[in-house]
Amino acid sequence: MTVNGMLSNGIGAPLRAATIALALFALAGCETEAERKAPPVSAEKPIEVLEIEAVHQVAFAAGTNAIGPEESARLDDFLARMRVRFGDRVDVEAPPAGAPADLAHQRFAALMAALEDRGARPVARRTVQQSAAGLRLFYSRHVATTIDCPGWSGDSETNFKNQITPRVGCTTAANLAAMVDDPRDLVQGRPGNATEAERLARAVRIYRAGGSNHRVVSSGSSSGSGGSSDSGSSSGGSSSSSSSE
Repeated sequence: MTVNGMLSNGIGAPLRAATIALALFALAGCETEAERKAPPVSAEKPIEVLEIEAVHQVAFAAGTNAIGPEESARLDDFLARMRVRFGDRVDVEAPPAGAPADLAHQRFAALMAALEDRGARPVARRTVQQSAAGLRLFYSRHVATTIDCPGWSGDSETNFKNQITPRVGCTTAANLAAMVDDPRDLVQGRPGNATEAERLARAVRIYRAGGSNHRVVSSGSSSGSGGSSDSGSSSGGSSSSSSSE
């Protein structure tokens, strides 16, 4: 029996249904077990903020509290590499509590003064073990990194669930981590400043009042036949000034 004959005898509808079912079954086999059980991919990629501590040791000349030119250059290089800004805290290894005022205290005071001259904010730190070669500096900083950013291996695979690719959102998170001035702000905000609020409120008041409150002064002159002592003119002319808000 030909295909046309089968269709005319009423077999066509079941045959088409069987063909469609077979095609759907074949398509379902294209998705792996891992893909069926995989959780949805989130476009929000978290930013991980890590705190690291850098240590730098400052050596002194034997028997003195002087910081030589070479050590001074090393100190400047350390502060520059760590990007220590004005007012940043730098911990300085302090002499043991109750120790007599000896050379260790003099070196501690000299190093504190050197850091203050460079704009840092030195703070004493008591350590368990003192370094015999000199005093140590401790500077803590925060570093922002992005996590959960896989490669592009899954982009060419068939995705029947129409899910987003695993890397969606990684660029946004990486740019934010790179652009933020202080990564610490991502985990702990800074306290408010009343002075900044007053400045912003003043700008709003000026804007609502219709603009600037500065006085604009314009001057003009007119000729006359006689002068007066108030105008201060000796040639017979007079001048007047007007002001507008």
